[in-house]
Amino acid sequence: MIDIRMMSVALALGAALVAGSAHTADWPGWRGPKRDGTSDEKDWFVTWPPEKLWTAQVGIGYASFAVVGDRAYVVGHEKSDGPRGMDTVYCLDAATGEAVWRHRYECLSLTKDRTGEYPGPRVTPLVLDRVVYTVGLEGHLFCLDAATGKVKWYHMLSKYGIEGGKLDYGYCSSPAVHGTTLLVYLNGALMAFDKDTGKPLWRCTGGGGPWNVPAPIVMTAGDRTFAVVGEMALVGVDLADGKVAWEYNLGRNSTITPVVVDDTVFFSTYPNRGHSGLLRIGSGEPELVWQTRKMQVYHLGNPIVVGNHLYGVDAARTEYAYSDDRVSRLKCLDLATGEVAWEEKNMGWAQLVAADGRLLIVREGGDLIVAEADPAAYEELGRASVISGPVWAVPALANGRVYIRNNAGEAVCLRVGAR
Repeated sequence: MIDIRMMSVALALGAALVAGSAHTADWPGWRGPKRDGTSDEKDWFVTWPPEKLWTAQVGIGYASFAVVGDRAYVVGHEKSDGPRGMDTVYCLDAATGEAVWRHRYECLSLTKDRTGEYPGPRVTPLVLDRVVYTVGLEGHLFCLDAATGKVKWYHMLSKYGIEGGKLDYGYCSSPAVHGTTLLVYLNGALMAFDKDTGKPLWRCTGGGGPWNVPAPIVMTAGDRTFAVVGEMALVGVDLADGKVAWEYNLGRNSTITPVVVDDTVFFSTYPNRGHSGLLRIGSGEPELVWQTRKMQVYHLGNPIVVGNHLYGVDAARTEYAYSDDRVSRLKCLDLATGEVAWEEKNMGWAQLVAADGRLLIVREGGDLIVAEADPAAYEELGRASVISGPVWAVPALANGRVYIRNNAGEAVCLRVGAR
């Protein structure tokens, strides 16, 4: 590991050299501009340890930040004495953390299952074409003016769900946009709305499960474009007609957003008795390229692909615990074969993003780590404790800053790029 004191000097000098040439990028929604955890931002790692610019309270929950231009958007919840409280959509000044506007609505505070309570919203805002799309725990779907917070249109998604369908954790899936269509996954169905007017366009069923966690992602294979989503099965919905074109049974529930690379899809199922694999999507049924038990991804640690390798947290042998700082391991897999190139022990649950050949990792306990995205070996460049845990939200990297929020509602903005 590189000596941090020496590195601070080197990075400070580097900052002066690249300040005028850094290429920055927005982070408009779930897992960034390409919905795969990666960004085209360049020369972002020049300030270490990271400089804390501001902190804010944004309400309890698990939703990540979306950052576009000089505005940052996030959703949180405030409990009341009863079972219901208030959700708030925050638009913050990205540089100062000051609130520009707030949109509030009443919402159920939490859902319960046999393992515990999970209060607050889960869905990351999506910012596109001067509007913000948000989804609440109970299925409140809002389209808000990004500049003012004014409601442009609204739906209650429970109206469109599968009859009798039960969601253990509420609505957790972040929407996607393709062309003029807003795509929303809701307990076993994919729903399409006109993104500008909110008019319902179509709904198809498939891939169902009780968790409503994976977000839809768009891919092209051959001459067809699909929305890929699902929990117990992966389904490809042909966006030309809204019909299920293919389906692949996973045999076990999945909680991650599928990772699309060209005409292939990486998937992973719930750990301990789970597995992961790579599908190739052709003109017919999906073809399994490889399958392994060496990578089993929980709802934390959505994997990312850099070059020809996949990086993610293997959560095998762990369960829900709110604290996993020993067992889970960061692994690098050869995307072509599924073989493990290296693993880093004692990582615990963590969320990853990548930009400019480096990994940005936020551990559940609140550590921020920068490491090389190098299939040859794990090389850590810097580590700092930046926020109290637990942290389940994916960090946002935008314009030389990192935005992180914890489950309790504390948010922090850190400068890692040049001024």
